[in-house]
Formats: sequence, C-alpha cells, structure tokens
Amino acid sequence: AAHGRDLSFLLEICIDRIAPDAALAALHPDWFVHADDGAAFCFLSEVDPATEWWCERLAAWQDLGIDGFRCEAAHRVPATVWARLIAAARQTGPASCFVASTFGATPPDLVGLEHCGFDFALTSSCWWDGVAPWIVDDLDRIGMIAAVATLAVPPHHAGPVSGRALSLAGFLGNLWILNASAVGDRTE
Repeated sequence: AAHGRDLSFLLEICIDRIAPDAALAALHPDWFVHADDGAAFCFLSEVDPATEWWCERLAAWQDLGIDGFRCEAAHRVPATVWARLIAAARQTGPASCFVASTFGATPPDLVGLEHCGFDFALTSSCWWDGVAPWIVDDLDRIGMIAAVATLAVPPHHAGPVSGRALSLAGFLGNLWILNASAVGDRTE
C-alpha cells in the first residue's frame, strides 16, 4: 500500500557492531573484535566474508520490499566496504537509496565517504537550536559526502513533531526522514 502512494521504506542498519552475545558472533568469532559497546565487525577488505555476509543480508531485505538503508555510524565502517555494499545492492535494486548517518563524527572520520555512492547524508540539524553557528559547518561537511538529508526529529524521539522542525527539515534537506515513532498511533 505504501509503495502505491509513492512512499519508500528505508531500513536502519548498523553494520559496524552487534550485541556481544549474538548468534552470529558465536558462529564467526573471527569476524569480530569485542569491545565495551558490543562486538565490532573486523572488516579486513571489501571482499572479506563479513562484507559478503552483509551483501547477502541487504539483498534479502531488498527482496522483501526494502527500498533503501539508513546507515547508522557510517563513519565507523571502511569506505571500501560501503562502496562494495552499495554497488552490490544496486545490482539487486538499481534505485536503492543509501543514507549515511554520521552523528558524532569528526571531519577526519568522514574522509573517503564521499566516494562510496551514498545518495544522502544526514545533518545534525534536528538538534540545532536555531541560533548556534555550528549548523553551517555541519551542512558543509555533510554536503561533501552526498546530498543533504535531515531528520525532522532526533532519533528515538517519541513526542509530537513541531511545525518548525518540519519546516527546517524541508528547507535544509533534499530528503527528510520522519521516524515512525514520532508519528504516533493514528488508528483512532
């Protein structure tokens, strides 16, 4: 029904880490380095087994109707891995959309992401107070990766969306994303 209304489904993926007790970590311990925040994938190259596993996962999700992916912490994955994953996904679905999320990244963290094939990169504008000058630098950095996209509200926001937030998202970005949790229950 959503596709019939020209809506697309983006799946949020976090490919740099998984829960330390995940079955995949036990099945392939050589793919991971364990840290305090979970088991981090140890990507060795764009053709290693972990990268190929991710190519298969993305293709499976595309076969289920997923139109694209919001790539959480894109700066924590080697650019060559992203280039391989995006190219493989576009073999399955040429119109697949990839959105880089780089919240908290420093300028050196972003090096290389501009050549990976991302369609959009998210700004931090959903946290902007409307006054602070950091937004200009943020837009410049993010715009070097791909076309600017914005979130209408911060991730995991559960309250209503303000008109100001929607206006800002529409003004700043070529694409804006509204989290399903921000929409609320509309069954009444």
